[in-house]
Amino acid sequence: FADCTGFLTYKLTGQLHMELTNSSPYSLDPQQLYFKHKLYEAAGIPLSKMPSLKICTSFVGYVTAEAALSLGVSTDVKVFMGSGDVPTSAAGAGCFVPGDSHICLASSGWFSVLTEDTRLAKTSPGIYQIYGIDKNTLIYGGGVQSVGMLLDWCINQLYRSEQEMLGDDIYNMITRELDDLPPGSDGLVATPWLWGESCPISDEEVKAVFLNISNKHDRRHFVKAAMESVFYSLKWQIEYYRTDTGKEISELGAIGGLCRSDYWLQMAADILQYPIYVPSNVEHAGAVGAGIIANVGLGVTTFSDAKNL
Repeated sequence: FADCTGFLTYKLTGQLHMELTNSSPYSLDPQQLYFKHKLYEAAGIPLSKMPSLKICTSFVGYVTAEAALSLGVSTDVKVFMGSGDVPTSAAGAGCFVPGDSHICLASSGWFSVLTEDTRLAKTSPGIYQIYGIDKNTLIYGGGVQSVGMLLDWCINQLYRSEQEMLGDDIYNMITRELDDLPPGSDGLVATPWLWGESCPISDEEVKAVFLNISNKHDRRHFVKAAMESVFYSLKWQIEYYRTDTGKEISELGAIGGLCRSDYWLQMAADILQYPIYVPSNVEHAGAVGAGIIANVGLGVTTFSDAKNL
């Protein structure tokens, strides 16, 4: 068996391993390790079929001749284990010490905070606790199924002809239209659950709704209310963090394609009520984080110094 990261490193090197940040049967926490093993036992999957563990900064091997030819690189290229999307993106967003937090505004999205390595015994619905790229930290967070996908759905349903004429410039047009509307979309309320939800409501069957529709609402209101609902969903997750930990955050990094828009970033800051900073490469924070993992693995930097890269 292999997870995504293990499969990719296997295709690159011929060596098969798993790492901590994904849903592997491994954990450094004895209680969680016992729980995971019971799940595998219940599923009838022998742990002997699981590849060995490597942490994300571990050297896996050199690129094979076949992989090097396919990629156009040298067989001298070293491959490090890597990690899942949220931990890697957190690093790309500049989150390295407990308390650092960020939101992702991509096709889907999330809120996450780096915490100490002590796992909370009880959390709010839909919250996950996974390892960061530094195995001495955990990430507390929750996923939002529909962010950019929700905006695209609104465009496909309400601005289809304009999109056909304008292409990608449709986003600028919608921003100009929505800018005339007040916060709160003149009382129109929405939920973003087109494809079910992970958090703050953990229910794959929950549905999106528009509530309080009146004759003063037009298509602009529906788009704005839908996107406001995304940020209220993230706000709900932040409230979970306060409740579960008794702690507060001071600022949020923001990554993902929607961060190219000052309009959406301002909406996020207004609703979440936190300062938001944007790293230089918002759409490829995961790739930046992967580069940091490789640099730590090579000994070029340490986790404590990586924020200055």
